[in-house]
Amino acid sequence: MYFPIISITVRPEHCDPLYLLRELGLSLDYCALLESADRHSKANDYSFVALGARDVMTINDGEVKGSRYVPDGKVTDALSVLSQTIGTGAEGERLRMGYVGFLSYEATRNFEDINLAPHPSLPDSQFVLPEILLKIDHNQHEVTIIAHRDTKEDLEAIEKVIHSSPFLDDSRKAAIKLTEGIHLATQDDIAPYRQMAKEDFCNAVSKAKENILAGEVFQIVISQEFVIPEPPPADRVYEQLRKINPSPYMFFFKTPDHTIVGASPETLVRIDGRSIFYRPIAGTRRRTGNEAEDRKMEEELINDKKERSEHQMLVDLGRNDVGRVAKIGSVKVSNQFHVETYAHVFHIVSDITATMRDDISALDVVRSVFPAGTLTGAPKIRAVEIIQELEKGNRGIYGGAFGYVDFAGNVDFAITIRTMLFKDGKASLRVGAGIVKDSVPELEDNECLHKARSCLAALHHARSS
Repeated sequence: MYFPIISITVRPEHCDPLYLLRELGLSLDYCALLESADRHSKANDYSFVALGARDVMTINDGEVKGSRYVPDGKVTDALSVLSQTIGTGAEGERLRMGYVGFLSYEATRNFEDINLAPHPSLPDSQFVLPEILLKIDHNQHEVTIIAHRDTKEDLEAIEKVIHSSPFLDDSRKAAIKLTEGIHLATQDDIAPYRQMAKEDFCNAVSKAKENILAGEVFQIVISQEFVIPEPPPADRVYEQLRKINPSPYMFFFKTPDHTIVGASPETLVRIDGRSIFYRPIAGTRRRTGNEAEDRKMEEELINDKKERSEHQMLVDLGRNDVGRVAKIGSVKVSNQFHVETYAHVFHIVSDITATMRDDISALDVVRSVFPAGTLTGAPKIRAVEIIQELEKGNRGIYGGAFGYVDFAGNVDFAITIRTMLFKDGKASLRVGAGIVKDSVPELEDNECLHKARSCLAALHHARSS
């Protein structure tokens, strides 16, 4: 499908993407912001602001609705629908124009033969083709206004707003520095919002260990939900989250029905041309802010047999998922078991790269790796089945994916962790822990509480700011 576009390049003195989102996007039914604080990637060079909706694809229970380009009716999955609108993969500029949106965890039922209950109020997936896309190059100090050729939007007015942008207090550069002076939520702060009692979560972990000992799975992720009533505005929460927890993937996605706010450290998959990049993260230690103590934490993490075993299982699972769609002999694992520093934690990370087979598209790769094994466990299908038995409620956005598919066929999706859903006057957050045979239920519960701290702190500071 061909979408003719036009572009205008603006060189403002300053540019704050969140300011542009607020001034140009929040009054619209649909808008989005994608940023990065990844010091390991060129993704940090760019931010994207999506304004309005030329098209909206909402897929639920095997049906697509509302798209101006794809007829309503039964479809295989969201990715098969998107594949009708994009190219076959060409290296070049990131996100010149394309669809931005999410796959919920429940979208798994569209890709695998599994009886997964639908989410009661969130579609399996939703993707928006913006009316206007602002591509912000932070290195060149440029903003490119990208629009459909027949747009009726006032591009000159947008240009004036860009020139009025204030200086950006660039939290993207703070990823390696532990944020100071920020109150992170304590266990006492978090407890009133949990939807699963500690005893129930620990029982679920114990049952998961029984499944592991029975040989059904090697590892499994059990999660729990926190719900915050009457939260502050989502854009204010995002503003605080990008300060408190600057991450490789930071995103804000507003629709008439809900808003998604996230700061995820983890790539689901990135595809540039025919190159596949997959990056499992498993293994965590908190940062203390004390350099000597942090070095001890790093050493403890990298030498922890449980953490290494869990990470290796997920690397093997990732290699298998990528291998199904890669050219023979092209799958490589590099930087295995290296520790990376994030705003508040250390993680064990490995890199998996490969070259796509000639007979498949980028979206076939996404289908092969979704959902991420780091959010389910291994073997993946049995882990998903056990998760449904043990967890209370649907996962929704947690463990799904958020990102873009551009018209050149390039893809970049984050795993939706450290991600909140604002809907019906509530904010919900789900966090999980990887369970192996040696797991201690109380410690896994503590890990969940620790993972919830940055998002709940963002809510707290947004409310008081």
